[in-house]
Amino acid sequence: EGLQAVTFFIGQVIINNLDIILVKHFFDPTQAGVYAAVALVGRVVYMLSWQVVSSMFPFSAGLRAGDKRGHAVLTTSLGLVAGISSLFIFAVWLAPPKLWHVLLGAGFPIGAHRFYSSLLILYAITTAVYAIGVVLMTYEISQKIGNISWVQLGFSGAIIGGIYLFHSTLNDVILVQLVLMMTLLLVVSVPFIRQRRAQLAAEAEAASLPLGLRRIRPVDE
Repeated sequence: EGLQAVTFFIGQVIINNLDIILVKHFFDPTQAGVYAAVALVGRVVYMLSWQVVSSMFPFSAGLRAGDKRGHAVLTTSLGLVAGISSLFIFAVWLAPPKLWHVLLGAGFPIGAHRFYSSLLILYAITTAVYAIGVVLMTYEISQKIGNISWVQLGFSGAIIGGIYLFHSTLNDVILVQLVLMMTLLLVVSVPFIRQRRAQLAAEAEAASLPLGLRRIRPVDE
């Protein structure tokens, strides 16, 4: 469990922070500063979602494998994170330019508001997708389902490679992360889907047997 936790947080730190370092390397100071401001706003989505994750983890870790309450814990956490993310993205979309001037300084946004607003929304969506993936990963870690931390670490390396290959614009940098985070979400969903199918199959088999009886093996006369 200790190795899983260390690996998970290393991957998390890389995903949440290394993009800003790479943007600073590839872009001029003005664009790098704009991206840092956009990333700062996007981090709010993750921090709000992390409160749900940190509350879910100890409870789900205390449940035995196959406990029906585990499904309710996971679906509730996913619903809360999805709701928080949706409300935040909607608020970013509605926010007037003056709000960003107050929060981030008069130099933001520079030029057309629509361009920077689209960056904020796109980054917030990317963070929301990752936050939903984190809920699944932490649940799977708590239930000891697979070695999902190593998968996340691999995707953190893929983000570095993706930004190195595609960094013509700030929009490209965010799109690379969005595509990889959506792929990560699909990959981390697989162990949970498999476990859920196995659980449903076991429940269906148990329901087909007489109440209170369990078939062990055939016996002779």
